[in-house]
Amino acid sequence: PNRAAIQESTKPVLSLGKSKFEKLVRNPDELIDKTLFIKKLIDDSSQKVLLSAPKYFGKTTNLDMIKRFLEVEVDSNGKILDNAKRLNSKLFMKNNLKINKDKKFCEKYLGKYPVLFIDYGSLNNINSYSNMLQYFRDLQRETFLGHKYLLNVRNLWINNLNFTVFKKYFDLNENLSELEITNGFRFLLKVLNKHFKKNVVVLIDNYGSLLDNLIFS
Repeated sequence: PNRAAIQESTKPVLSLGKSKFEKLVRNPDELIDKTLFIKKLIDDSSQKVLLSAPKYFGKTTNLDMIKRFLEVEVDSNGKILDNAKRLNSKLFMKNNLKINKDKKFCEKYLGKYPVLFIDYGSLNNINSYSNMLQYFRDLQRETFLGHKYLLNVRNLWINNLNFTVFKKYFDLNENLSELEITNGFRFLLKVLNKHFKKNVVVLIDNYGSLLDNLIFS
């Protein structure tokens, strides 16, 4: 057989657009270790950081990596998991990733913050105002479901925060009003901040989808 053909066939096949950080860590042939970017990002004094790059340059993967590193892991009642049960901690600490060399940094930030991840990836398919409202209703339900444990944290709802209103964001039968859509993520941030008593890290993916659609469609 042709030696060149054999060598060609043994090269790793890259999955273009594959965006889950964990899958890349499990497959070292596809992984370019950018974990030190997390430290660079946190060491930056800016409160807001914009990551701009062409499609397929790994923005979604990097955001997923940041989320997995920073996000505090909890049980169904909102209680922080013991170290032995934290999947994200195992993902970073049990693999040969560059950021592991900075032990103090990992101790300070790994799994220590509530994270709100919002993906506007389908916003470029909007063609009417009513479609846009429904899109945001669906997006908020999907995002809120990632923090469903908050419904079980009873002491959150004693003062000021409205449990009945919060529940509406999880209900498929609720037709959220424009005002509720406008206030939805702000409300979730407030609840997360109260529960964890820490600032919430907000990660927004595909933030320019609607603008891209207006320019290039």
